[in-house]
Amino acid sequence: KYPDIRIHISSGNTGDIIRGLENGQINLGFIRPVENIGSLRFSSIAHERYLLAVSRTNRLAEQEEIAIDDLRSERIIAF
Repeated sequence: KYPDIRIHISSGNTGDIIRGLENGQINLGFIRPVENIGSLRFSSIAHERYLLAVSRTNRLAEQEEIAIDDLRSERIIAF
């Protein structure tokens, strides 16, 4: 429908994307919410529910509720 439009898609962490937006290298970025993003404007497009996955043998598996402090000694993989 728009043959003259060119799109380049790249990935990076939130800091890389913010720097790219601020210096004009990119026009639009998808990031997680951050504070103090300077002159940038952002709009929320989705809300995520966080889930915790642990093995059945993990000490947290038997707990009905888990607080952030319960995770202090755990090795965490996050995206």
